[in-house]
Amino acid sequence: MDLPSSLRTHVATALVVGLVLVSSAHAQVIVADAPSAVVPNKPPDEVAPPASTSPQVVVTGAPQVGVMPGPMPEPYARTRFRFGMSAFGGPTRVTGQDYQGGGFGGVSFRLGAQINRTWGVYYQGQLSLGGYAYADPSTGDAAGVVFASWFNTVLASAILIDRIELAFGPSFDSIASLTFHVDAGSGSTDAYSLEGSAPGAHFRVAGILGSLNPVRDRRAGFSLSFEVHPTFIDRHLIFTLALGLGMDWY
Repeated sequence: MDLPSSLRTHVATALVVGLVLVSSAHAQVIVADAPSAVVPNKPPDEVAPPASTSPQVVVTGAPQVGVMPGPMPEPYARTRFRFGMSAFGGPTRVTGQDYQGGGFGGVSFRLGAQINRTWGVYYQGQLSLGGYAYADPSTGDAAGVVFASWFNTVLASAILIDRIELAFGPSFDSIASLTFHVDAGSGSTDAYSLEGSAPGAHFRVAGILGSLNPVRDRRAGFSLSFEVHPTFIDRHLIFTLALGLGMDWY
């Protein structure tokens, strides 16, 4: 059947439009149904390493400055107080008489300064009680004497090898005595006393036994001493010779 030309034109236009719409819808379906492309997971960015990988040293305190140790001080070199005490006894000797026998005993104490390891100076006070007897061979007279004495002595001291002490010094002595005299010719007996002061001297040598500890500033120990003391009195010399046992802190 023949259609008018205007109608054919409208029909053809409608067909073209329809084809275009169908094609567009089909394309949208294909795009919608098409599987999406699989994109692999991208790993996180790696953290950049530090600029320096050398080990870090942490200083927790102030830097230590090296100090060279100085020379150790000589032990017992510091000037210090020294002291001691003794008990003693021994024989008594008298010059100018024919001595028959006698002895004495007593105590002493020492106070002073130890200047260094070797040298010291101190005061020694000594109380003694004793007696002696003597005889005059030309007359036959005899006498017995008892005495008490107090010696005031200043001694200069030297310590050898930390153990041996040598000391010497002058003394001012006070003596009181009681004499019993027997006259050989008449047989009579009389007594008289004498008291006063006289110069003297003192010599002491001692061995001191004790442990030595350089950490401490002084030495100490038992002392065994031999002491000689002459007193110049009444135109005679009275010697006391003593062995002493005591303690010394020096």
